[in-house]
Order: sequence, then C-alpha cells, then structure tokens
Amino acid sequence: MPNVEIELKYKIDDPDAVIKKLDQIDAKYVKEFRCIDTYFLVPDNAEGRKYLRVREKGDKKELAYHFVPSYARTDEWEMSIDDAKMAKEILQKIGHDIDVVVDKKRRVYIYGDSEIVIDEVVDLGNFIEIESPSISEVEKIEKLFGFKKSDRLDKCGYPDMIRERLINK
Repeated sequence: MPNVEIELKYKIDDPDAVIKKLDQIDAKYVKEFRCIDTYFLVPDNAEGRKYLRVREKGDKKELAYHFVPSYARTDEWEMSIDDAKMAKEILQKIGHDIDVVVDKKRRVYIYGDSEIVIDEVVDLGNFIEIESPSISEVEKIEKLFGFKKSDRLDKCGYPDMIRERLINK
C-alpha cells in the first residue's frame, strides 16, 4: 500500500528570506544534506505523472516509484536499498533508461505536523516544498509565507523542469 504525500512546491528567489521567516515562526531546523536522485523512464507515461527513482542521500539509499494523481497528492512506494549503483544497473538491464539526474542540497525544517524544505537544485535554482498531512495545513502554511495558488508549481517536479530545460537548451 502506498504512502500518500500532500505537498506543494514554489520557486523562490531569496532562500535567506525564507529561512528568516522559518526562524520567525519558530520552525525547527532538522538537517541539511545533499541528495542525488536518478530518474528512469517509465513506460506508458505520456502525461509524466509516474516516477521511478534511485535516491542517494549520504549513507541512505532508496528505490521509489511515485504516481501523482493530482496537483498536491503523490502516492509513493519506497524502500531502502543497500547498493544504489547495483539498483541503477538492474533497472537499466530490464529496460528502464536513465531519464534525468536531480542533484540538490536540501535544508529540512519542521513546523507543526509539516515538513518544510528548502532545495537548491543544480541548474534550476531554489525552491520551497511544504509537505503536510492535509491540504488544509499546506494551504495554511502557504498563506503564512504569502504564496498564492498561482505561485504553485502544481504539475512540475524537478525531473520535469530539468527535462524541459534540456529540451529548450
């Protein structure tokens, strides 16, 4: 059974201003780390709403399949793995070519029941993601930061943005 994630994402110009706001609202700083996500092509994915990924973040490695049925919801199947290189090799051997690689530095905060992260993504810039147990809590935090619905990156994950950047190069 999948884990269900409610998340909204926004492009930001000034991560320091966001960090200042996080301090003002007493969000708890958790950690910072580098994360390398290798995404693989998934068949029957014309709408780009399915993601197959190997994630490497420090000593942790995981294999994940995500399906995005709506603008804020993601159904996730994730598991820890021991060897990211071998997992990538296996995926390629069974026909999943590498699509894109997302390299990011991530700062994680907790506010209430929500996780707020600031991502610095290589070649894309800075973003904030708000992940909450409910859409109402995400929208409450959205208002707290002064974001509007029109600011949301609803149908565009990092792999989509990188793919588009590569196409438009």
